[in-house]
Amino acid sequence: MPILPNGPMHAAVEAIRQAIADCHYWTGNTYIDALPRPASGGLYTVNELATARPFALIQQAPGDGWDCESKTAGGDCYIARGHVRISFEFPVPDSVLTDSALGLYVLTQVGRVIWTGDLNNPGLLDLSGQPGRPYIRRVSVGDYGRVPPEDVKDLGDFVAVDVDLYWGNDG
Repeated sequence: MPILPNGPMHAAVEAIRQAIADCHYWTGNTYIDALPRPASGGLYTVNELATARPFALIQQAPGDGWDCESKTAGGDCYIARGHVRISFEFPVPDSVLTDSALGLYVLTQVGRVIWTGDLNNPGLLDLSGQPGRPYIRRVSVGDYGRVPPEDVKDLGDFVAVDVDLYWGNDG
């Protein structure tokens, strides 16, 4: 993974952002730390949020992040690794009418971003360790949640799921 002028921590997160963007089935935007400010400069409107979805938001995982250690006695061979949380938000399609259909929709959307098994139509694990890409050591997918009905008017109808991604070149 290349080291950018702004340092190895940013380089790793940027490489993960680019890998998500390069996933064949990912059609949304990918952001680091926060969504861009809305055009109004205030709070997002429900229409602006609907337009922004689907999106992935990469953040440092709570209580974790990035570390670097030497694997040699001389300290000249550092191994970088880290943990980021990727929060995905997907609009709920009109065709998803039941909770079980919503579950299958989320599993399909997130699953195809994580791994396709097809290098011609890659997911994150298919891109792992490719030139300029971090090695992905582990992926954990959390429970998904749909916005509560009372909040749909203000936030839109969406489903969110967090994916914890552990990367590093230490196998």
